[in-house]
Amino acid sequence: MSLIRQMEETIREFSLLEPQEHIIVGVSGGPDSLALLHGLHTLSPSNDWQLTAVHVHHQLRGEEADADAQFVETFCQEYDIAYSMQQVNVRQHLYRHGGNLQDVARQLRYQVFADVAAKIGATKLALGHHADDQAETVLMRFLRGTGAHGLAGIPVKRKWQYLEIVRPLWRTWRHEIEAYCNEHQLNPRMDSSNTSTDYLRTRIRLEVIP
Repeated sequence: MSLIRQMEETIREFSLLEPQEHIIVGVSGGPDSLALLHGLHTLSPSNDWQLTAVHVHHQLRGEEADADAQFVETFCQEYDIAYSMQQVNVRQHLYRHGGNLQDVARQLRYQVFADVAAKIGATKLALGHHADDQAETVLMRFLRGTGAHGLAGIPVKRKWQYLEIVRPLWRTWRHEIEAYCNEHQLNPRMDSSNTSTDYLRTRIRLEVIP
């Protein structure tokens, strides 16, 4: 089954998106979010969706992060997709309030999505989480110790503040996403932190699951 067909079926089965909606799409520039954005753009004409890609610059990876932001902006210009880039200062927040770097980055990123959505009147946030992320999340929560609710993994949709977060790639595997990117010559960016074993999720991805 093609990635587009799989997205369509997931969207329809779980009622993720309705015609004529304005959708925020979180886009890092990596394979998952880029395939999601390209797929939603492909499906937009028949659904009359309005898409706004939002890229969050966490100010953590210097020139590499600058290049990611530029890549997403150029991609959106090429496909005539509305684009917003917002910066957050993760290290400053950690210095002032403490916490875990990845958790803080996620909190600040989601707040950016909420702020942009409020400004433009969007009510849906589409994210590129996929089937491999599900497996990693369940294992990570199991290793940390969790109840039955935690072992359920990442929901295909959920309410958050006044937004509904939806995951059209929920049933799609990473290798299918990478094949889609190759087929359409999307040339996604590769975040160097995804190969670091400093983080539990990447240790699970690189060492446990294989």
